[in-house]
Amino acid sequence: MGKKKSAVFLVLITLVIAFLCAVCTVSFEYGANNIKKYNSAVSIMDKDSQLGGGYNAVYYPDGVISAEEYVGLDEDEKADYIAYANGSIYLEKESVCEEGSEAIKESFKSDFSASVKAITKRYESAHIAGARVDVCDDYTVRVSMAQGMTATGTAVQLFGYMGEFKILYGSDENSAQTIVQASEENPITDYVKGATSRMANDTAYVIIDFTSAGQELVKNATASASSDSTSTMYFKVGDNNVISLTVSQEIDQSSLAISGSYTEETANIVAKLIDSVVNGEETSLNMTFSEARVYEDGMGDNALMFIYIAFGAMLLASAVFAFVRYRLLGFTHLYTILTYAILMVVCLSFIPELYLGVNTIAATVIGFAILNVSNFVSFEYARKEYALGKTITSSVKQGYKKCFFHIFDLHIALAIIAFLTYFIATLELKIFALALGLAVLFSGVCTLLVNRFYWAIMMALAKNKGKFCHFKREEVEDE
Repeated sequence: MGKKKSAVFLVLITLVIAFLCAVCTVSFEYGANNIKKYNSAVSIMDKDSQLGGGYNAVYYPDGVISAEEYVGLDEDEKADYIAYANGSIYLEKESVCEEGSEAIKESFKSDFSASVKAITKRYESAHIAGARVDVCDDYTVRVSMAQGMTATGTAVQLFGYMGEFKILYGSDENSAQTIVQASEENPITDYVKGATSRMANDTAYVIIDFTSAGQELVKNATASASSDSTSTMYFKVGDNNVISLTVSQEIDQSSLAISGSYTEETANIVAKLIDSVVNGEETSLNMTFSEARVYEDGMGDNALMFIYIAFGAMLLASAVFAFVRYRLLGFTHLYTILTYAILMVVCLSFIPELYLGVNTIAATVIGFAILNVSNFVSFEYARKEYALGKTITSSVKQGYKKCFFHIFDLHIALAIIAFLTYFIATLELKIFALALGLAVLFSGVCTLLVNRFYWAIMMALAKNKGKFCHFKREEVEDE
């Protein structure tokens, strides 16, 4: 590439990188009286509850109460409970403990484990931003959600419902008759396939899919429905009503689309709850969780500021090392790591499953470290080729050729492991795996393609290409 073309390319690339860096990091007000504001990509990232503030909820299974609730009981009621976890929670003797002792029933332990598994699966399948599920004090469950989640209360309430799925129909909830329910001979999947959500024309729907047998049961139950005397269909999980559908005519559909006051998030939550219960979730009918509290949390803006400063310091240290070691060649490394940073910021800002948290920060740093090592390895391979007396162009070409498969194999292996882990991992590891897969992918592309492209453009402008790279020939002494 000629010097003029290289100069034009370099100017354009510099302007693009500078513009994208500003778009990613700088927020500003504009318009008359500054009434409008541009929010940078960094500022709109969903953040987990530890960093950006969010919401926490604690679930207590039947038979377990908090210390605060225990204090409010009268003396006779207090006698039915024993303190556990140094008084953090209290266990009901009759339902939780073995008769005549304080040992926990094995049935209670298995029911609790099944319910924890169910709750975790629900938050995973709903892709709640920044959500994490932790067991606390052995027999309570704490769920944290990021501030980007607007339907927090709905998720906390509905995802705590346990029990079987059933459909009732009648003039009111108390007198409604069960029309669809599992039995010893027929599981619920004989009548209901599952549930999904959908947006159409700015309206959110919960879609209930019936089998032919389920469709027939609903049709028979609603055959006498009319607009003159409306009835209601109740969709329940355990004893908890999830959907109330007013019926004014016969329902004869294999897929029932239910709208109402749903948002896209709340429709997704309702659908995931119903689908998880219908399709093989093993939960105890007697294991009902209740919402304890929801409150704002997080380490606030200071934590985020320190994270940004730390990452900026890493970028600066990497660039300084490159300039000291390779002189002007350090610019190619600087442009490459900035390109990587921009790609990661864009992904964290606009991919719904990703959020700014410990997991994604760790994945970004790992990808950044791999990128640095890979760049410096390619520089050193080219340096060795140049020391042997080859031209700088040949040295770069041969250097990349010799290290290409080492770098490529490392990146492709890590990316495959990360993306495979994403499909089989639990909630927390799933987010880390996705972020790591993207970080490694971007690292490989930046090292093997972007960095070499920048190198070719910048080196074309140098009069002394060896000096530009700070490469030296080996000195051979005469015998």
